[in-house]
Amino acid sequence: MAKFEALGPVAPAYLKGLARERRGYLREQVQQILILADAYGTEAVHTAMSRAHNFGKYSYGTVKNILERQATNPDALPDDPRRMEPRVPYTGPEVEVEKRSPEDYARVLGVAGV
Repeated sequence: MAKFEALGPVAPAYLKGLARERRGYLREQVQQILILADAYGTEAVHTAMSRAHNFGKYSYGTVKNILERQATNPDALPDDPRRMEPRVPYTGPEVEVEKRSPEDYARVLGVAGV
């Protein structure tokens, strides 16, 4: 596990996430991510794990998908949720909804004794 944790500062947290998710065997997940580090480089894998960690996604498949997308089309990746603008609350028109009692619904449905 020391080799995995040497992938960068986010590696220990990502390892804990992998253990929590339990998607397959932990040892296999770690080994596959280390193979990705050999293929793509430690820095690229660390960046992919950081991105996955920010989104709360922990698996070899997630890291692999991020690396593949980053290599082919980096603009296709969604924005980092930490850098996204907060959603603006709904400011549309106020709509009043008529409140009805359960008896009204019972009457419409033809159900007795509600």
